[in-house]
Amino acid sequence: PLFRSPAFASLVDRDPDELTGLAVADLCQEEDRPALLDAFERIGRRHEPAAERTALDVRLQSSAGAQVWVGMVASAIEATEFAAPMLLAQWIDLSVRRRAEQDRAELLLEQAARAQAESIAERLSKLQTLTSAMETLALDELLPELSTRLAELFEADVAEVEISGGVERPV
Repeated sequence: PLFRSPAFASLVDRDPDELTGLAVADLCQEEDRPALLDAFERIGRRHEPAAERTALDVRLQSSAGAQVWVGMVASAIEATEFAAPMLLAQWIDLSVRRRAEQDRAELLLEQAARAQAESIAERLSKLQTLTSAMETLALDELLPELSTRLAELFEADVAEVEISGGVERPV
């Protein structure tokens, strides 16, 4: 159960009295709960509590039902003759970092979509350059024009068009 902690209560937007005796797992998002409970169990099984700490990112639920990303760093506190073993958990608000990560991911998707759109636009522009005004040309005018446009399109000094085989026309 949680002890009364004003800082933790503020983190999850709750009254400190509301948290007294409440299990933190009850505030944890259902998908994250197994990982949190597993981390608590691993900490409780250690023989040398101060030797290792466990860190975990989980989502807690605020009083308004919003998700609050937090980082938990926990370690066991050895039992004394006057007190039972305890778990010390430090909670770090990761909301700003998670929002920044999400914004960055959205920006990368947007940049990839823009690059793809620009690539498609460039291809269409090249195709349009190649085909524009060729529809009305006769074959003897078309071939020189086609080779000139191909040279421009591929930034070549010279382009040559070769026709092999005969073209069959429907009867």
